Amino acid sequence: MIQVAIIPADHTGNIYSFLRPLINELRVLEDGGMRVNCGNSSIHVKVHCLLASGDIIGVQELIHHKGCMSLYGCQQCRIQSVREISPAGRGYGRYYTGTIRMSAARTDDEFREEFGIDKTNDFAQLKSFHGYSFFGLDELHLIGANVTKKLWQMISRDFDTVVNTTIQLPNRACSAIGNAIVASSATLPSGVFEGSFRGNS
Repeated sequence: MIQVAIIPADHTGNIYSFLRPLINELRVLEDGGMRVNCGNSSIHVKVHCLLASGDIIGVQELIHHKGCMSLYGCQQCRIQSVREISPAGRGYGRYYTGTIRMSAARTDDEFREEFGIDKTNDFAQLKSFHGYSFFGLDELHLIGANVTKKLWQMISRDFDTVVNTTIQLPNRACSAIGNAIVASSATLPSGVFEGSFRGNS
């Protein structure tokens, strides 16, 4: 796998002005491929794009999504948000009520113009396009911005306010998970998650 580009924030809707030449080349290479010389021999290979990633806003621009505060705010599934007052009681926001049954994942076709997607993204033209899993998750905001911490507070019933959720676990299960996480910290390489970030992970 080869990383081909890191693109600065755009926010004007023209991010594909950077990406379209690359996508055009990928369309040629995934069909016709290319011949690679290896010493006295050569091999014929085809090239496929496996992943297009970025932070939440970056992927939002890649898929022409209306955003996490829209009616269908999830980039991966069709769960519908509702307008509710914030847990702190200050102002309103868009929230997911949660159900016993998981919301259906977005199909490949729904990345063309449905459920909060404004229009087809150029990556959907590729043969290697595989729907929601084509776009990477944003680890920084999922872990580093304390989203995971708040989810754990909901799971362990330690959230600041009463939360009606289907993801709560018994205290014994939460304790077992917590002990396993603490025990696993010794297996993390010393150069990963240093300082306070490591302590909060």
